[in-house]
Amino acid sequence: MRIGLKFCGGCNPYYERGAEVQKLKESYPRFLFETVRKEEYYDIILLVCGCTRSCVQYYREAQADRYVVLRNKKEFEAFSSEIMKYNGSN
Repeated sequence: MRIGLKFCGGCNPYYERGAEVQKLKESYPRFLFETVRKEEYYDIILLVCGCTRSCVQYYREAQADRYVVLRNKKEFEAFSSEIMKYNGSN
């Protein structure tokens, strides 16, 4: 599974976004996590927000089957539980 990462600007983060992304990468080493690039295709694009304002914009220059907004640790945990069923099925 190819997962694109798009971070907000980090002006007022309530938690350590990078640490949460790192946990996902370590938990799912068979998935490809990378910074979203123009004109690329991803199974999922994660819009990683530091707060509930969710100001990060959907990245429309790349395509994805699904966009997921993550605004806090609980949402990271929920997403991790959801993709657990796909682990190892690249």
